[in-house]
Amino acid sequence: MLRLVTAWNNLQSSLWFIPGLLMLGAILLAMLTIEIDNRIDHEWLARFPRLFGAGAEGSRSMLNSIATSMITVAALVFSITVSALSQASTQYTPRILRSFMSDRANQFVLGTFSGIFAFCLIVLRTVRGDDDGNAFIPGVSVVVAFVLAIVGVGVLIYFIHHVAVSLQAGTVVSRAAEDIIKAICHVFPERSESKAQKLEENTDRQSGCGTDVQAARVGYIQSVDAQKLVDLARNLQARLECLVDAGDFVNSSSVVVRIFSPKPAKASDIQKVQACFVCESHRTVEQDPRFGVRQIVDIALKALSPAVADPTMATMCVQYLTAVLVVAAERGDPSGTIWHDGKLRLVRKVATFEDLLRLSFDEIARASEGNFVVSRVMVLSLREIACAARETERESLVARYERAWVTRLSGDLAAADRRHLLSTRSSASNRQQ
Repeated sequence: MLRLVTAWNNLQSSLWFIPGLLMLGAILLAMLTIEIDNRIDHEWLARFPRLFGAGAEGSRSMLNSIATSMITVAALVFSITVSALSQASTQYTPRILRSFMSDRANQFVLGTFSGIFAFCLIVLRTVRGDDDGNAFIPGVSVVVAFVLAIVGVGVLIYFIHHVAVSLQAGTVVSRAAEDIIKAICHVFPERSESKAQKLEENTDRQSGCGTDVQAARVGYIQSVDAQKLVDLARNLQARLECLVDAGDFVNSSSVVVRIFSPKPAKASDIQKVQACFVCESHRTVEQDPRFGVRQIVDIALKALSPAVADPTMATMCVQYLTAVLVVAAERGDPSGTIWHDGKLRLVRKVATFEDLLRLSFDEIARASEGNFVVSRVMVLSLREIACAARETERESLVARYERAWVTRLSGDLAAADRRHLLSTRSSASNRQQ
């Protein structure tokens, strides 16, 4: 099931799937309208000459013009999309290309123009004049093609607006933050559930002979089917230790799981364990929120580089990372153990709130040394995260990070900026209290 879900997600994020469905729908629509033209009373159509009165030559000319213009615009849309992908990769980070490719608006626009082109081609081949014998003029189909052409013009205007908006820094960062928050809500449990799981971890772990399971292919772990691993461990009366998590890179010699069971694992069991891991050439955010955080951090680091020197964009990245960490602080850490019937069945590697915190701010803190604007925003952000983690050990964790970072960040600031930064920290602490 996990592989089917992953394959479906990869299919939806491709540039051809939605356009292919729309083109298929346009072909079916063309066949339907042609069948309507074949069955309808043409004397009834003659009552509306200005709407259905085009002759064979006029219908051919209109359909040919619409088809030619639509395929030309489709090529233009594809060129604009490729140009936007190249610009986004250069301006922000190559890791956001997948989100642009999976943009439903871009896929819908490509599919609309390709579908109108296919519709006109199918209708065009059915037009027959008196000279051809057995004349047939699909009046309804021609009118539908004209309406679709008008719709295509509107879609083109929308596409130009959408590309202009989607390339803005705020749109790129906010979209990445939304994906991270969805992944956190999926991976990180509610705080009450996390506490209940931690109580169970005091049970003794069972022992047994260990069998290493190596990765089936080279690439990044996209997803791990933990429930299936638990079921396999229960059937084998074993304990599995998962040594990798979503987002980790593995090769043919990497050990992904170690099986502890009374008897050595069979080759068929090893294959079943390997099937619980989806490994591809790229990372995704669905089970790997760290990858989404990595995208925003890369944008911030590029903005702080001497070549770009855009502290406003870096500040925006810090603020969106704060929104992500606030959500993570309000939830519990994923459990590193899964039990079944009072027995430990799976020990797994998981990403924690501290991992996200370090990944979000460590590199930005080093890159922003001497930059008062970004430093001040980071102090305020850490205070906000600490407020969200109130009455938990995470509050003290964030406070320690804040003290260490303020000391390090203020070292390279001017005297006035240093005093302002320290006063900002004091004011933020007083507001929290």
